[in-house]
Amino acid sequence: MPLLLPFILAAAGSASATPVDPIALAKSGRFACVNADSAAKTCTASTVYTPDKAKSVKVVKRTPVSTDPAVIAVVELDGTVENGAICATVTAPNVAKIWLAESWPDVEIPYRSPLGESLLARLRAAYTEKLVGKRLCDRFSGDGPNQTMQTTVDGAASNSFPVQWVDMKAGYVTQQRRVR
Repeated sequence: MPLLLPFILAAAGSASATPVDPIALAKSGRFACVNADSAAKTCTASTVYTPDKAKSVKVVKRTPVSTDPAVIAVVELDGTVENGAICATVTAPNVAKIWLAESWPDVEIPYRSPLGESLLARLRAAYTEKLVGKRLCDRFSGDGPNQTMQTTVDGAASNSFPVQWVDMKAGYVTQQRRVR
């Protein structure tokens, strides 16, 4: 079952050494698009960071959980900027608010079906088991809109992904790539 957990918990290489302001591009109306495909306008996962106070940041992570229909999991966290990274602790209320959506350009439609309810229950159980109480931090490195995002879980390196900071109005969607 493809979930956000593989993106968070899989082991991967380290990010490059050039640190960047973690919310500078977010402040300019962009979001972090993992493995961006500019021709198809898709991301394999995405995160929107919305600064709301001096160091507070609303973090919304979108990860595909199904290709047909194109369904994503939406996880909202309350984060802060800490030592050049955006960090958030996953809480039980965060997990309870995870929802599923059909992903279309410029719109997300809540996905409600018996299959969706079963998938959502399994997703919430996995988050509760693996992530509740854990501190997730995203640190970015590189120049310009093409960067590397290094994620840590309780300070331990978890994964590293290429990201492209994409304009919020560019029509990109988060979805799994279909294998042909």
